[in-house]
Amino acid sequence: MNHKFTPGIDETCQIRPRDYGILVPLGRNNQLFLSPVKYALAALMLETQEQIQQRVERISSQEPLQTLEARLERRVKAVNGSKNLLRKSKRQTIQNTRLEARTIKADIASRNKGTYQITLKPFFGTFRKNAQNIIGYEQAECQCPDHYELKSNELVEMCAHLALADSAIYADNVTRKNQRENLTGLRPKDRPSQAKPFLFSNTSIDHITNVLRDLYIGTKQGRRILRKNHFELDKEMLEDPALFSQELLQKFSNRYEARFMVVRQHQIVKPKEDLTYNQTRINASIRHVETQVTRMLRDRGFYTNKYSLEFRGTEHEVVAQRFIHPKTSRVISLCIKDNMPPILVEKYLGDRPSDWITQTSDSRQDSPYQRLGQLYESIDDSTRRLGPTRILIPGTNKDSQVTVSQELKEFYNQHLPEDKKFQ
Repeated sequence: MNHKFTPGIDETCQIRPRDYGILVPLGRNNQLFLSPVKYALAALMLETQEQIQQRVERISSQEPLQTLEARLERRVKAVNGSKNLLRKSKRQTIQNTRLEARTIKADIASRNKGTYQITLKPFFGTFRKNAQNIIGYEQAECQCPDHYELKSNELVEMCAHLALADSAIYADNVTRKNQRENLTGLRPKDRPSQAKPFLFSNTSIDHITNVLRDLYIGTKQGRRILRKNHFELDKEMLEDPALFSQELLQKFSNRYEARFMVVRQHQIVKPKEDLTYNQTRINASIRHVETQVTRMLRDRGFYTNKYSLEFRGTEHEVVAQRFIHPKTSRVISLCIKDNMPPILVEKYLGDRPSDWITQTSDSRQDSPYQRLGQLYESIDDSTRRLGPTRILIPGTNKDSQVTVSQELKEFYNQHLPEDKKFQ
């Protein structure tokens, strides 16, 4: 992680999550990021006002229906800048669709104002009659900020606008309505054979309504309105095996090795005026340790593998930087969290259990510092593979190239067992 000096701001190295989803390798260094929340939002954008109102009516609440509807409208406008999500539907959300040299272009209604132009270039052969349905595109572009934020990180994200176009193509292939009545306005021969990654109609859980409730309407608890963010909803939805299409499940085979991944926001920063002198010294030491660990691992043949979750389902859950070794099954995660000095989680990945979609929580609930010196089995949240695991403190191994400041040692000692404390 590169650190930039900003006057009055102290970097903490703590990673703030934005989305949780599935990373699908598509060949030629092309990687596709799929978030079920984005596809749920796309489904809502394709619905009529009456269909959305029916979803609101299905939400179990002690509050009157009119109160929920009014709060939904206020929240949608506050979050998106307009009520487009509730006002436009079907053909209004996808316009000017055309096929140009094997590339589909369209204008997708933004959830705030105006439209974003999207471009989808299907893989060669998907236009053939009776072609096999596949996930992903050779090229996927959208003008929206979400898409370009991820693209700068060498990822192609199916943002809500691309997910809408993908869903509309899939729906038209299933319903086979004529060009005037279908969603895209494309002729059958101009539509590729695409597979849908998430099948909301296959599961008993009404995920789309849950997204509408938890992201916008909220649940009243006392005087508070509780809502969830994309990251929390993505995690919940991806624990439902029925949501995964067969084509998506195939991407988790040894041939493709799809995996789960966290998309990050900027790191958490704090105003220096809110910190004591000792806290700023500790944060500086943590940044130095992070830089040293990254350099050491790269020198030993590891490379960064984006971000994943460690200690999932416990109070110690953290978004970690992930490093893998290309010639071994060894994976190392660097974990930094508020009130949790840096630790390394080392794993040797084995087989994937049969219940890998639902088996997500850490096998232990105790503090990571209590596990020092122990070898135990855990599941890797990214690959969902089991393997022997151990916890390491940077700078404590004999061959370590990491030095730890005295201030940071004292911070560690607040968490370490007596026999593991720095002297």
